[in-house]
Amino acid sequence: MSEPKSEPFQFPPELQQSIEEFQNRKRYTSFDIETLREIKDHQIEQALMDYVWQKADKYPSDRRSIILDLSRGFQVVYMTWLVEAEVLNGGFNQYYWNTAGEFADLTPAALRELGAGDAAAIMERTLRVAIAEIPEMTKFRAAGTLEAFADSYKHTSLNDFDGPFSKLAERFPQLRVRYIRENESQFVTR
Repeated sequence: MSEPKSEPFQFPPELQQSIEEFQNRKRYTSFDIETLREIKDHQIEQALMDYVWQKADKYPSDRRSIILDLSRGFQVVYMTWLVEAEVLNGGFNQYYWNTAGEFADLTPAALRELGAGDAAAIMERTLRVAIAEIPEMTKFRAAGTLEAFADSYKHTSLNDFDGPFSKLAERFPQLRVRYIRENESQFVTR
């Protein structure tokens, strides 16, 4: 007797529509003031991040220099978005483990410019901890496995900062939209 065929998994219609809208969103190759003003607040961060990724993904080994060649506005949005995404996903341990940590020295200033001074202070403390823990973390990094990454969480003090930072990060999207709208000229491209 054959087993009944299972139906392929399908997302609920509302979720499927959201996925399709995201996948088919407009991606901009440049911005002028008029274009920036036409983009809705709930879409502006994604539009700017798509632009940055399109630039940075061309030469991943030069990501830092590419980001630093962008205007300060793009840098602030990128660095604050990156730390928020990494910490909310896997904590500061993940942030420093992944390439996002390459901007850790510059991110506190970006957070202050955004209006998130308390988060910047936490970020500065995590940077000191991450530097102090380099000798301990080196063995995990050298292993280069998912298991080593998971084990590294048991040997870091960075976890202590995740909750307080995550609470503050809840405001980052609104702060970024305000920052973008107040600094539109920083996002005009050629």
